[in-house]
Amino acid sequence: MDQLHISSFGGDPDQVTVWGNSAGSVSTHSQTLSPLSNKYFKNAIQSSGSLYNLWSHSKHTRDIAANFTTTLGCSSTNVAQAKVCLRTKTIQQMWQAAAPYTRMNYGMDTIHFCPVADEAFFAGKSIEQLTKESPVKNILYGTTLGEGMLLTLRSEIIIASVFAYWLGRTVDQQSSYSEANLLNIWITT
Repeated sequence: MDQLHISSFGGDPDQVTVWGNSAGSVSTHSQTLSPLSNKYFKNAIQSSGSLYNLWSHSKHTRDIAANFTTTLGCSSTNVAQAKVCLRTKTIQQMWQAAAPYTRMNYGMDTIHFCPVADEAFFAGKSIEQLTKESPVKNILYGTTLGEGMLLTLRSEIIIASVFAYWLGRTVDQQSSYSEANLLNIWITT
């Protein structure tokens, strides 16, 4: 844990801050609520995501994970065996098995590999219950420039005002803007 080594870098073990953006922010929120992890830090920074976002959890996550594991030839019913088996797979094999789940269809239940409120990490409790019971943390919340732009890359309906603000393109210019144009800007900014 950071608390064991932070002093070597001039840090205070009693002032550790955990930070995350987007899915990492959902993870940060999860860490603040879990009785297994919330004792290891005092502060949190959440940027562009929390467990309250509809996209941060999916009722299909367990089924998708089981299908992914089975596609790779691993057990989907024995977690210990699945972990051992998955560690033998190459990144190429994993990318291929994940391919059906990497594109979002732009509903809110479309990010397929999400946190799952399980018996261990969340002690079998709801997010609402954990929020009431968890120790109070200093939490800074924020958003990022171009918030949600990734969701517009393959959408038939691009939010014109967001597109115009972030990329400086009028509605007339938007119709001729391709996915390649968007990806190029995304990569270079």
